[in-house]
Amino acid sequence: MNTLELIKHSKSICFYGLGRENLALIRYLAKNALISEIIYCDQQPFTEALPLPSQMIVASDLAKYSIIFKAPGVSLYQESIQLALQSGVRILSPNQLFFDLNPAFKICVTGSKGKSTFSKLLMELLSAVGVKVVAAGNIGLPLMDLVDSDFDVAVIELSSYQLASLEIKPDIAVITSLFPEHLSWHLSIAQYYQDKLHIADGAKNLFVINQKTADFLDLEYPQIDYQQINYPIIDRQISLLSGQKITINNSYFYPKHLQSSLQGALGVIERSADILGFSWEGSLPLIQEAINRFEGLPHRLEVFLEQANFLAIDDSISTAPEAVVAALEAFSEYQIHLFLGGYSKGTSQQVIIDYLNQHPEVFAYCYSITGKTVFEELGSPAKAYTEKLSEAVASAWSNMKLAEAENLKHLFLLSPGAASFDQFRDFEDRGRQFKELIKDYFLK
Repeated sequence: MNTLELIKHSKSICFYGLGRENLALIRYLAKNALISEIIYCDQQPFTEALPLPSQMIVASDLAKYSIIFKAPGVSLYQESIQLALQSGVRILSPNQLFFDLNPAFKICVTGSKGKSTFSKLLMELLSAVGVKVVAAGNIGLPLMDLVDSDFDVAVIELSSYQLASLEIKPDIAVITSLFPEHLSWHLSIAQYYQDKLHIADGAKNLFVINQKTADFLDLEYPQIDYQQINYPIIDRQISLLSGQKITINNSYFYPKHLQSSLQGALGVIERSADILGFSWEGSLPLIQEAINRFEGLPHRLEVFLEQANFLAIDDSISTAPEAVVAALEAFSEYQIHLFLGGYSKGTSQQVIIDYLNQHPEVFAYCYSITGKTVFEELGSPAKAYTEKLSEAVASAWSNMKLAEAENLKHLFLLSPGAASFDQFRDFEDRGRQFKELIKDYFLK
């Protein structure tokens, strides 16, 4: 029985977490008269307008319902959800109905890092060659807001939270990278990988665009069948399967890990051109133009201030240690002032600690809970600890001014390697405040 039939035959439905995805599902169900009231569970009452009468319940009552549509932020492994499962309750994703009903060609993208940039890039390249494409999921609109829309291809970014509760068969699945993340949600590294790799279970084609990820799958999950995209790059030219070349003229793609996103997007398009109905070779000039004008996403290695011998980058989205190391490696020609810290997600910081101990030229300004952990383990003298990010920026600014006579190229890099909830609303708020701090110093 598909999701729509389950809903029609269900006498009791509950929505756990009224975030953007459950709200989009509620709008669809209310519009189509599939529910008459909204029963929900959340941390606090929902104060915005809803399309139907609503009632809030507590988590201990979840086992009374036949279906629970669980928001991605709610862990599948928390006690109330597990008790509901044991009672026979169906725990479904708010996005499941989209995959059941919408007939578009679906390209699903996941990864511990790089999935948003990859998804945006792939969407823009497909749009450039005339494909009627939308971006959805974590990037773009909630899927259920698009379920009845007219498009040919959906590029869908999916997190491990979303994949844990989804049963999907994407036409193309893409994994950008894999390393441990979100352990407080998944409870273990093994469970994180299992949930993340749900994307491969029913995929008609699976592409991997990172060599480390390919090596990991070969070692730990040899049963997974995938194709690796690893086009050679020489003198900023990407050699394609067809023998033609794409030139990397856009400085945004100069860091190696961003080049892998470009390689992957080109590989997916080249391998699916016939399926999607456009001429690959005839489209290359359009693809080159789209690459040249591509701009990244906010808070993802975002260069927001560039002066003589100074660069400031907001990488607030980076909450995993491996992502921090990738950012550091991308800008090794600078005197890096790294701002590191935040709320611990239960992930080991050893990858960062090892890198910084091996690269004492990087000055680490550690702040808050995670920052203190790293600070105490660093053997390098190039370190400082403060409670707040604002204090760390003040310390870095003073150090940079003291070193002005050395004529170095300085980089202020916010790549925190931890969640934002200790001092900020979210990673976007953290990035905005960092930008304001840096710009205020330049205006003084």
